[in-house]
Order: sequence, then C-alpha cells, then structure tokens
Amino acid sequence: MEFEVLSSNSMRFFGQSPDKILPYIEYMNHGVDSLASITTRQGYHATAINPFFSWFFDSRKVYKHFGFSRFISSEYFPNDFEGPNYADRAVAAKIIEETEKSPGPDFIFANTMENHHPYNPGKFSKNTIEVTGDITPESKGLLETYAQGIKDADKCLRTLVEYYSKKQEPTILLFFGDHFPFLEDDYKVYRDAKYVLPNDPELYSKTHNTPFVIWNNFLPVDQEIPGMHISPSFLGPTVLHMAGVQGSYYTDYLYNLSQKIPVIPPQDQWARYQINPDDLKDYRIMQYDNLFGGRYGYQLKGFKDTIVQPSYTLGYGDPIITKATKTDKELQIVGTNFFYSCSVYLDGQLVKSSFNGSDTLFAELPENTDWEKGKEHQIEVRILDDKKMKIGQSNVYTLTQ
Repeated sequence: MEFEVLSSNSMRFFGQSPDKILPYIEYMNHGVDSLASITTRQGYHATAINPFFSWFFDSRKVYKHFGFSRFISSEYFPNDFEGPNYADRAVAAKIIEETEKSPGPDFIFANTMENHHPYNPGKFSKNTIEVTGDITPESKGLLETYAQGIKDADKCLRTLVEYYSKKQEPTILLFFGDHFPFLEDDYKVYRDAKYVLPNDPELYSKTHNTPFVIWNNFLPVDQEIPGMHISPSFLGPTVLHMAGVQGSYYTDYLYNLSQKIPVIPPQDQWARYQINPDDLKDYRIMQYDNLFGGRYGYQLKGFKDTIVQPSYTLGYGDPIITKATKTDKELQIVGTNFFYSCSVYLDGQLVKSSFNGSDTLFAELPENTDWEKGKEHQIEVRILDDKKMKIGQSNVYTLTQ
C-alpha cells in the first residue's frame, strides 16, 4: 500500500497473484516518480521517516529512488519506546521537527511501528481499555492490546492536528492504515468477535478495507472531501489536487480516472463493480512504461533524470567529532550527528560506549591501552544498523596524551 500511495501505481496490474509481489524488493531499481519527486520539483523538501531499521524492505534504496532528499530511520531516533517498538509520539515529534527545520514547504511520508503485531498481552506496560462481550479470554487479551495501541495512534494524530491547527502555513495530513491488523491465523480473533462469519461472502471487502482521514487547516468546511471509498493508488492524486499542487501527467490522468472509478478491486470482481477492462487500459500501459519501459511519458516532460536527488541523505549525515578528552576511567567524545546507534572505535577496535542523548559519547578505556605520554590514539565514531553494517562514519580524531 505504501508503494501505491507514493507512486500512484496499482498492485492490481501485477498479474493474478499480486499479493506475492514485493515491488520495493523487485522493481525499485531505478528512479520512480512519486509524491516526493513531484513536490521536490516545486520547491518542497521531501523527507521519509520510518522508526524501523534502514535495511528493511531495501528502504535506503527505495526512498532514494522515489526522490526523497532525506530518510530518517530508527538508527536516528531517540530512545523513546512504547512496548518493543518506537513510540508513535516519537514519530510525531520527528514530523514536527522536520517541518520546523526547513525554511520552505515540506512533503513528509512517515510510518509508525508502535502498534504493529504481535498483540500479545503484556506488550505494553499497561492496558487502559477493557474488552467485554461474548469472546474468549485469549481473543480478549489480544484485542485489549491492539486497542491500547490504537489509542496511542489516535494521540499521535491529535498531536499533529493540534500543532498544525496553530500554524499559518497551509498543511494537509493524510493518516491511514496500510493493512488489516493481523489477529491470528485464519482471522481467528475476528471470527471469535463475529466480525468474520462462517463462509462470509464479504470476507475480502471486510479484510481489505482500511480507514483513512484527510485533515487540513486551510480549506473551508464546505470544500472538504466527504467520506469516500478510494483505492490507495488514487490517494496521491487526490491530495495533490486538494493542495493545489501541480501533479505529473500521470497523477493528473489518475485524478480524473478516480472520479469515474474510485475503487479498483481484484480483477475477478471487476464485473461486480461495473468496471470495463478497457477503462483501465491506459492506466496499465502507463504504469508498465514507468516501471519497466522507457519512461517515455516522463522523457517528453523533460524530467526523467530529476527524480533521484543528488543530495539524498540517510539520517542527518555522518557524525563529526569536534573534541575528545581522556579521564582516568573513560573517553569523552563531543561532536554533532551523534545517536544511540553510534559506536566508538579506539585505534580501530570497538570499545563499549554510551550516549547522553545530546552531543557526547562516553567510551570505556580498554585495559592495557598504552597511554604513554606523547603517544597518539585514533578515535572514530561509526553508525551501525542492527546487522552491524556501517551506515555512517565520522572523521578520525587524533588524541595525544
């Protein structure tokens, strides 16, 4: 769904088993025009935020090929957790921080992870919502955990709405869930709660329909979009139209198409939705050209090579050491672009270290290190992901005892 929202390409055109296709892994090997590159061409600064590891689903590569200028992954987050994952409030804080940092308009695409499954009881330190009714104790515990996460997701949205309600800069928030919450195999909890019925004829629509909200601080109430059902690949063109931002030839076409065919279901349901395959023929052809062909439409517009940003940055750039001092027990390393994911190396060897959350790393002194007067020692700071892959490297600072 993330792929569809950002690129306006539809999973419906990937053959008979689109659920088995992972476009981020399989297709994102070149620049693909997206909301990020469309807005960047008009002076916006495009930032992707995801409180998970930067390697996940090839995210470092994907966001670069979508035309983002910056990708802030979990390696660049403060230690603010709710359960095993980074708290939704930390994502809201990052969004606000990025919009305040840039002098001009921003396009920000942010994920949250706090309420990702599993939903086992005890995931959060405390559940404040009680589930009642004719339901098994096991399902009750799972639903209460899920509801607690939903409560924090709602707080995250409230934080953003309250903050941008007070800002003069016109702002749109698109808030959506990217897939149906997994509550055990074969929809076990949903069946227990009688949401999914035996041989349910509405199983697909019940399990593939997620809510979304579009909020803004500038349009009159009578111009707001009423409740709707819409395919995720049409959300981008809809938001561009709402913002009054010039889209591409592709998103302009899709906005008009969405007014006629707002929902594209699986192909075996097209007749039920009164969709003629010929009505989607041009969409299919343009999508194929953008992903696998010569991208002729974009060549005609002259910006085939202005999707990937030469200044694309993971996080905030490499750490920089400005000062290092030695005490009897530790090294104190001061600098910029330090994070909890930073590791300290002394003379090429990893040493145990901690971070004060601001600008200083504290490294334990290894035993048997030669601190003879006049001897030089080399200090480095590296940013490592959880696979111990280096994604950031500082300058080498020379400390002379």
